[in-house]
Amino acid sequence: MAYLTEANFDSRSKRIIKNAKIAKRGRIHTITEDGLIISRPRLVRRELPLMGLMRIALALWVFKALAILNLGVGDYQARVETLAGGNSVDQAAAFLLNGDALTLAVVDLVQRGMNILQAMELAAIF
Repeated sequence: MAYLTEANFDSRSKRIIKNAKIAKRGRIHTITEDGLIISRPRLVRRELPLMGLMRIALALWVFKALAILNLGVGDYQARVETLAGGNSVDQAAAFLLNGDALTLAVVDLVQRGMNILQAMELAAIF
């Protein structure tokens, strides 16, 4: 029977736990030319979730456009200016929520479309 010390046991235990964590991610099986099946752990890519970040940015942009539509451009800009006078978090929020040219153009386009729809509804009633 092999003589095991506590250090040997700890190192073996850590190695087994590490291999189990790696195996949870999955394994890739390949067959060599002589028919031997080799199992390797699947490598994990550490990369930014680009699509998730883009979805969050789009959702925030849509929120900003809806806020401008709801409040009106003048009232929205006044509220952003009051945010700009606050602490550093408020100033960062004011920088992000400031009405840029693209957002204001989209808001103007949506408002024109809403006005046309309202005019069509009024014409249909009479």
